[in-house]
Amino acid sequence: MYRWFIVAIATLALTVGSFVTSFVTYGMGTIAAFYQVDWQLTQFQTGFISTMTNVGPYVR
Repeated sequence: MYRWFIVAIATLALTVGSFVTSFVTYGMGTIAAFYQVDWQLTQFQTGFISTMTNVGPYVR
């Protein structure tokens, strides 16, 4: 019983972690127009933020 509880917790953690990672990676480009206006960013700065959120997971 204890082993299945650990497997369930690990599966839940991986599922939630994958969802959050995907949301940040794919979501930043989608909402870029909104945070560009709110933070008064240039197109270069907005593109840089979007690019770094996509490149970041690969650089460790």
